Amino acid sequence: MAGITVFSNAFLIDCTGKDPVDGAAVVVEGDRIKDVIRSGKVGPLKGRVDTVNCKGKTLMPGLTDAHVHICAVDANIPEQHRNSPPSLIAAKAMRRLEQALMQGFTTVRDAGGADYGFREAVETGLYPAPGSSSRGGRSRKPAATRTSAGGRSGSRR
Repeated sequence: MAGITVFSNAFLIDCTGKDPVDGAAVVVEGDRIKDVIRSGKVGPLKGRVDTVNCKGKTLMPGLTDAHVHICAVDANIPEQHRNSPPSLIAAKAMRRLEQALMQGFTTVRDAGGADYGFREAVETGLYPAPGSSSRGGRSRKPAATRTSAGGRSGSRR
């Protein structure tokens, strides 16, 4: 059985259109949200329960950015390929993805420029970043494998 984590005392923005509420609780089992309790009153739970006190913190679903260019890493995009080797551009792009995750984005969609290798690096856990869907690049995988996935950041989701 997967572990249970309760995020308590959260300022909850649930993105359903309801007003935000202070003091809410969210119950997570494994990597899935099991219950959202706006009143904050969590009943008995079976097994080991870890509690995270979110007092003073905001809890909300991950954000999605459907139009990013992760490989546009310099201000002068046409010149970046003349001034920087591909490996440096890739390293900067992965850093941008990690920064997006830390800003709350759990899914991003590259609108062109990144090949599927960036998505593979995230989905296989090589790098903490939002899940991504890459459209561009010469080495694209077949359409059946181009999917967007939730963020991968170790124990966070």
